[in-house]
Amino acid sequence: MRPILRVQQHTPVRWLVRGCAAVLAALLWLGLQPTPAQATPTTPTQITETTATFNGFNTEYDVSGPPRNVALQAPGLAWYTAPTADGIGVVSTTHTLGDPEVRYRAEFYALGPGATPYDLVIHDGIVWFTLRGFGQLGRMDTATRDLTFIDLPNTSHRPTGIAVGGGSLWLGTTNAGLYRFNLTTNTFTHHPFTGITNAAPVEDVLFQDIRTIWFSMPTNYAIGAFNSTRGTCNTTATIARVVDPNDGSTQAILLEPNGLALDPSGQQLWIAGNNPSINGGFGAVGRLITQTWTDLVWYFAPPGSGPYGVVIVNTPNGTETWVTHTTAGNAGRFQFNTNGLLINSETTPRAAAARFFGITQAPNSHIWIADSGRNILIELAPPYIYKLYAALIAN
Repeated sequence: MRPILRVQQHTPVRWLVRGCAAVLAALLWLGLQPTPAQATPTTPTQITETTATFNGFNTEYDVSGPPRNVALQAPGLAWYTAPTADGIGVVSTTHTLGDPEVRYRAEFYALGPGATPYDLVIHDGIVWFTLRGFGQLGRMDTATRDLTFIDLPNTSHRPTGIAVGGGSLWLGTTNAGLYRFNLTTNTFTHHPFTGITNAAPVEDVLFQDIRTIWFSMPTNYAIGAFNSTRGTCNTTATIARVVDPNDGSTQAILLEPNGLALDPSGQQLWIAGNNPSINGGFGAVGRLITQTWTDLVWYFAPPGSGPYGVVIVNTPNGTETWVTHTTAGNAGRFQFNTNGLLINSETTPRAAAARFFGITQAPNSHIWIADSGRNILIELAPPYIYKLYAALIAN
């Protein structure tokens, strides 16, 4: 049986509030804190120990279940969600410099039929993940593998994207705005969107500060930011304006925003956008100035790419914006100099059956990508694709 921490919502009653306050004060006086339900030690459903080949640029690791999103616990230690396989997994690698073989161990943890783990973050030795199918928040201790399932106050609110910051977890939902989970008290606070249709699914969540929690809403063709101190939201439509080189006319194209990423300064928000109904799939990566919400500039991806995840990489010569292409089954890179000017863009080769989704960067500057089409995690090492992949001329 799954251990459950249930957070009940009660009708406010004066004596009940006073009574609860007195009990809580007594607990705090005794130095006690509310704790989650008893965790259950878990063993992997499947373990694989084998080798992969490092060719000087990238390594591919076979995993159980099609991975969707990926997060790094440490260099060479990657966790992932597998929604369609109802589980989460972890890959741990051992690599000696100069050795073309990389030993790795892949573990997979089945969470039960219909769990649908979607997104994940790692914080203080804990893997936190959303369980869209159960309406729950999952928690696994990376050291003991103890597993806990925590009910949302309303389990019909299906969690999707997740972020950590400000002492809390921030969860998007398919139908109810955002939830905040306080990591000290282990309690939820529900934040329905004000002035926004709650039924609009949230895809990605990104914490900048307590006044700015970014989120993407693909079906609304919009991104937004939630101010937790005021309980308010601001949104902007994700519209790309394309100029016809023949007659100079401008066409406005709505893009479904998916992944979000901040540059190291926090001054630029990057957005992976896609519209699959135009020209076999129109995609672009957008840059928004966060302080003013202005200068939303789009850099177009090759037709039929299907941008999904995005990550920003710092280099001595500037920055690189990496984006995964779900439809094309490859990744793209936009290179900018120290003045912010685009100097090059290129893509990795298309791999048969590949479907790239989540992407993240490790502290050692390695990039990890979840490929759900081939059931693999990909690790790219600097200098990434300088010599390995063909260049794509940017317009």
